[in-house]
Amino acid sequence: MPTNPTAYRVFIASPSGLDDERRTFRETIHKHNEADGYARNAIFVPVGWEETLGGRRRPQSAINEELDACDYFVLVLWDRWGTAPDDTGKYTSGTEEEFDRAAKLFKKRKLREIVVLFKAVDAKQLSDPGDQLKKVLEFRKKLEKTKEIFFHSFDDIGKFQDLLSKFLHKWVRDDEDGALAKKKPRRPKGGGDVLAPKESPAQPLQPALSPAIGKMLDEAESLADKGKLTEAEVLFSRAIIKSRSPSVLNSYGWFLQRLGRMSQAKEMHEQALAIAREVGDRQGEGTALGKLGIAYKNLGEPRKAIEFYEQHRAIAREIGDRRGEGNALWNSALAYYKLGQKADAMDRAEAALAIREAIEDPGAAKVRAALAKWRGESGK
Repeated sequence: MPTNPTAYRVFIASPSGLDDERRTFRETIHKHNEADGYARNAIFVPVGWEETLGGRRRPQSAINEELDACDYFVLVLWDRWGTAPDDTGKYTSGTEEEFDRAAKLFKKRKLREIVVLFKAVDAKQLSDPGDQLKKVLEFRKKLEKTKEIFFHSFDDIGKFQDLLSKFLHKWVRDDEDGALAKKKPRRPKGGGDVLAPKESPAQPLQPALSPAIGKMLDEAESLADKGKLTEAEVLFSRAIIKSRSPSVLNSYGWFLQRLGRMSQAKEMHEQALAIAREVGDRQGEGTALGKLGIAYKNLGEPRKAIEFYEQHRAIAREIGDRRGEGNALWNSALAYYKLGQKADAMDRAEAALAIREAIEDPGAAKVRAALAKWRGESGK
């Protein structure tokens, strides 16, 4: 006999200017429920001022009462922090009050999880933030430092939807594991955006860079390696505002790729490619092509990725960039393997291995291990 599904309430908080995200939040939850939630007996109910107020704003206290009855809290921020809810001066925005209330509920284990999602800000605005954006950046740096709350960034509505869907599926698994049925829900370990490991040594910067820009990029990379991603991104943004060099754009694009923000990263690499071709910078052109290939691979388009890798390989051979040629071959091998074309994958991997061994590239070990695995799968 069918049973009524357990309903978990998910509250969304945000300042103004995020109407598309708020609408997508509700649509994603409804789609999840229809596709999976009812079948697995655990559904989610979106809660925000739209549902609570019927389109008319009421005092903040009324919104807080709705928050008190929720199981999850999702905060979305972009370039605005918001305005104070009253004249007491206790909170600088209604969103801040909602987050503070959620944090207190979480500590009391009355709220199961808090998730914060930051919408990417364009480089020009990020390089010289106003008062509103400064408050958002300070809040993000605080989360990076404490690591108590889950937070991620997104650069388009599809990425936002994917992040939210992942959390919904996680919460369903928690329900099935029995974690949500406990009186005291488990406290998940927080954390934020994590840089993916560098797949290959960085391409050398072009000599046209000024010492000041080079120093800025070095500092940005150092901050990123230390996990200070907000500060790193601000520095990268300042660098590309001061210099439109392909190497600067490619460096920022690669940082964004490692954060998983592929749409924004593609834009940087495409700009780098256009400028490199205009000024005849073959090294910058090759690097941009290679990075675009990686972006398309990560977006699930391996065939398109291979097109860019082959162009990168041709330029690398032309200018004598052995490391770049080896990287292009190895990336092509991975894309062919993903397509199930193992013979093509092994051919390119063997060529990549020969180059990496010749130049004593430490990445040779990774290629060697993959080849051994692929040969075993092919019975060779």
